[in-house]
Amino acid sequence: MVGHAAGALVAAGAQRDLGRNKDGRRSSRQGLKDADPLVRQGAAQGMIASDNPTMSLELVEFVPDEKETQVRKTMLQSLSHARNTNDAFTKAANKLAAQTSSDETMIPEVLAFAPICPRSRRNLRRRC
Repeated sequence: MVGHAAGALVAAGAQRDLGRNKDGRRSSRQGLKDADPLVRQGAAQGMIASDNPTMSLELVEFVPDEKETQVRKTMLQSLSHARNTNDAFTKAANKLAAQTSSDETMIPEVLAFAPICPRSRRNLRRRC
Protein backbone atom coordinates (compact mmCIF):
# COMPACT_ATOMS: atom_id res chain seq x y z
CA MET A 1 0.00 0.00 0.00
CA VAL A 2 2.82 2.40 0.82
CA GLY A 3 4.49 1.63 -2.53
CA HIS A 4 1.28 2.37 -4.43
CA ALA A 5 0.91 5.70 -2.65
CA ALA A 6 4.54 6.56 -3.34
CA GLY A 7 4.12 5.73 -7.04
CA ALA A 8 0.99 7.87 -7.22
CA LEU A 9 2.81 10.77 -5.56
CA VAL A 10 5.71 10.53 -7.98
CA ALA A 11 3.31 10.47 -10.93
CA ALA A 12 1.23 13.37 -9.59
CA GLY A 13 4.29 15.47 -8.77
CA ALA A 14 5.90 14.71 -12.09
CA GLN A 15 2.74 15.57 -13.97
CA ARG A 16 2.66 18.95 -12.28
CA ASP A 17 6.38 19.79 -12.28
CA LEU A 18 8.12 17.94 -15.07
CA GLY A 19 8.99 19.77 -18.17
CA ARG A 20 9.08 22.99 -16.19
CA ASN A 21 12.32 22.58 -14.27
CA LYS A 22 15.43 20.47 -13.91
CA ASP A 23 14.51 19.43 -10.37
CA GLY A 24 11.40 17.70 -11.72
CA ARG A 25 13.47 15.83 -14.28
CA ARG A 26 15.99 14.87 -11.64
CA SER A 27 13.30 13.55 -9.28
CA SER A 28 11.75 11.45 -12.04
CA ARG A 29 15.09 9.97 -13.02
CA GLN A 30 15.59 9.10 -9.35
CA GLY A 31 12.10 7.59 -9.30
CA LEU A 32 13.09 5.30 -12.19
CA LYS A 33 15.95 3.99 -10.05
CA ASP A 34 13.86 3.47 -6.89
CA ALA A 35 13.79 -0.02 -5.37
CA ASP A 36 9.97 -0.03 -5.31
CA PRO A 37 8.50 -1.08 -8.67
CA LEU A 38 5.38 1.03 -8.11
CA VAL A 39 7.51 4.14 -7.69
CA ARG A 40 9.33 3.33 -10.95
CA GLN A 41 5.98 2.85 -12.71
CA GLY A 42 4.68 6.14 -11.31
CA ALA A 43 7.84 7.94 -12.41
CA ALA A 44 7.40 6.59 -15.95
CA GLN A 45 3.77 7.69 -16.07
CA GLY A 46 4.67 11.13 -14.77
CA MET A 47 7.45 11.55 -17.30
CA ILE A 48 4.99 11.00 -20.15
CA ALA A 49 2.30 13.13 -18.51
CA SER A 50 4.79 16.01 -18.46
CA ASP A 51 4.57 16.29 -22.28
CA ASN A 52 8.30 17.03 -22.27
CA PRO A 53 10.11 15.42 -25.25
CA THR A 54 13.35 15.22 -23.26
CA MET A 55 11.62 13.26 -20.50
CA SER A 56 9.96 10.95 -23.04
CA LEU A 57 13.35 10.26 -24.64
CA GLU A 58 14.92 9.58 -21.25
CA LEU A 59 12.19 7.03 -20.51
CA VAL A 60 12.68 5.31 -23.88
CA GLU A 61 16.40 5.05 -23.13
CA PHE A 62 15.74 3.70 -19.62
CA VAL A 63 13.28 0.91 -20.51
CA PRO A 64 15.91 -1.66 -21.63
CA ASP A 65 17.62 -1.35 -18.21
CA GLU A 66 14.42 -2.20 -16.29
CA LYS A 67 14.68 -5.76 -14.95
CA GLU A 68 11.07 -6.39 -13.87
CA THR A 69 8.72 -7.43 -16.66
CA GLN A 70 5.62 -5.76 -15.22
CA VAL A 71 7.42 -2.45 -14.79
CA ARG A 72 8.74 -2.65 -18.38
CA LYS A 73 5.19 -3.32 -19.56
CA THR A 74 3.90 -0.29 -17.67
CA MET A 75 6.68 1.84 -19.10
CA LEU A 76 5.82 0.75 -22.65
CA GLN A 77 2.14 1.42 -22.00
CA SER A 78 3.07 4.88 -20.73
CA LEU A 79 5.16 5.53 -23.83
CA SER A 80 2.15 4.75 -26.00
CA HIS A 81 0.66 8.00 -24.63
CA ALA A 82 3.63 10.20 -25.57
CA ARG A 83 2.34 13.17 -27.53
CA ASN A 84 5.18 15.66 -27.62
CA THR A 85 8.02 13.84 -29.35
CA ASN A 86 10.95 14.74 -31.57
CA ASP A 87 13.22 13.01 -34.09
CA ALA A 88 15.57 11.68 -31.39
CA PHE A 89 12.58 10.16 -29.56
CA THR A 90 11.30 8.53 -32.76
CA LYS A 91 14.69 7.01 -33.55
CA ALA A 92 15.15 5.68 -30.00
CA ALA A 93 11.54 4.46 -29.86
CA ASN A 94 11.94 2.54 -33.13
CA LYS A 95 15.06 0.87 -31.74
CA LEU A 96 13.27 0.03 -28.46
CA ALA A 97 10.25 -1.43 -30.25
CA ALA A 98 12.52 -3.62 -32.39
CA GLN A 99 14.48 -4.83 -29.34
CA THR A 100 11.41 -5.43 -27.20
CA SER A 101 9.39 -7.23 -29.88
CA SER A 102 11.67 -10.26 -29.56
CA ASP A 103 10.17 -10.91 -26.10
CA GLU A 104 6.84 -12.66 -26.75
CA THR A 105 5.48 -11.67 -23.34
CA MET A 106 5.81 -8.01 -24.35
CA ILE A 107 4.00 -8.19 -27.72
CA PRO A 108 0.73 -6.54 -26.54
CA GLU A 109 2.64 -3.63 -25.00
CA VAL A 110 4.90 -3.28 -28.04
CA LEU A 111 1.82 -3.23 -30.29
CA ALA A 112 0.29 -0.50 -28.12
CA PHE A 113 3.55 1.46 -28.23
CA ALA A 114 4.46 0.86 -31.89
CA PRO A 115 1.75 3.05 -33.47
CA ILE A 116 3.77 6.11 -32.49
CA CYS A 117 6.75 4.57 -34.32
CA PRO A 118 5.81 4.12 -38.01
CA ARG A 119 8.89 2.09 -38.93
CA SER A 120 8.41 -0.29 -35.99
CA ARG A 121 4.75 -0.78 -36.80
CA ARG A 122 5.63 -1.98 -40.32
CA ASN A 123 8.30 -4.35 -38.98
CA LEU A 124 5.96 -5.79 -36.35
CA ARG A 125 3.29 -6.53 -38.94
CA ARG A 126 5.81 -8.59 -40.90
CA ARG A 127 6.72 -10.60 -37.79
CA CYS A 128 3.15 -11.34 -36.68
